[in-house]
Amino acid sequence: MSYHRVAYGKGVNQRGDTKYVVLYKHTSGTDQSREFHLGPDGFRESYEGPSQTALMPGIWTQKLEVTTIWENPSELESVLSDIAGGSDGLFFMQVRYTLNENLRTDTPFYVILPEAISVADDADNVQATFVGTDGLAMLRDVKYNNAGSPYTDHQTIKQHIENVQSKHILFDVAQSIGAASGSANRLRIAESNISVDDELYSAFPPSTNSGTPKRMRVHHRTFHKQGQDGVNEYFSAYDVLESICLTLNLAVSIQDCYLIFWTVVTDYGNISAVLTIGTEVKQQ
Repeated sequence: MSYHRVAYGKGVNQRGDTKYVVLYKHTSGTDQSREFHLGPDGFRESYEGPSQTALMPGIWTQKLEVTTIWENPSELESVLSDIAGGSDGLFFMQVRYTLNENLRTDTPFYVILPEAISVADDADNVQATFVGTDGLAMLRDVKYNNAGSPYTDHQTIKQHIENVQSKHILFDVAQSIGAASGSANRLRIAESNISVDDELYSAFPPSTNSGTPKRMRVHHRTFHKQGQDGVNEYFSAYDVLESICLTLNLAVSIQDCYLIFWTVVTDYGNISAVLTIGTEVKQQ
């Protein structure tokens, strides 16, 4: 596994649901049984997207804020020291119904933001507040290219989405979860309001059984251009994902470590006419 459990706590969220908040380290290792307590406010999960009042096409990001109380200050100090000296994504959190890692939980992994950590202590214990994000906003800082070189020729919408997903900061975690879970989802797309013209697309692929993301092709020059100095200027992976959403009237968020799309004409969270892509998601 490319990650292991460092500590956990149990508490309630703003809706009164009792769940575990689990802290992970993004390295191979053995799960630890250290337990922290949650503050009186428990933990809070929230969405941010194109609108605060209606479901709109685009990228919907999620955030987790949790206040933890540690009876053993040295355990917290070890975690904070690792975070301070580590790279982005070294520590992340997940809200789970159970600690049994064999039971997959379709909730996001939240990458801990070091700059948002706050610490307070008193005579009895140490309190630390962690803030984490699902990592989608971090795609703004990732160029949409193939390891520094431009992608070439056409690719399907599905392949473009896979390219973006492979650049997520926790993609290797998603791969290890998918490998452990066999045919578990690694990408889901609702297709209830998008289609292609069979006459135009009958030759690619040579079957009308595949849905729009597997058949509609976009050339990579759509997402980069050459400046006057001859240097390629690339879209960010975030911009590519947002462009796909706006073009096809899709909203996207993240569950576990995989992308999930739904059409904005359906009820919020309802995935109709689902295209499930499991083991086909590849590292780019």
